[in-house]
Amino acid sequence: MTRVGFYVIQQAGEAQRLQVAARLADKAFQRGHRIYIHARDQAQARSLDTLLWSFRPGSFLPHGLAGEPG
Repeated sequence: MTRVGFYVIQQAGEAQRLQVAARLADKAFQRGHRIYIHARDQAQARSLDTLLWSFRPGSFLPHGLAGEPG
């Protein structure tokens, strides 16, 4: 059965919310789960894309943006 989790983040800043999203995505990936993150807009999606490549030294979190090749 599909399970969906929701997190309420107390920090109001965009950077903190994206950091939490990146950490949760990494944790889920390490456990073998597939992840879908819905961004507010293209700018937020690009910010998260950049963060997922660099948020933890030596990490690799394969991902892509919807509608883009590859």
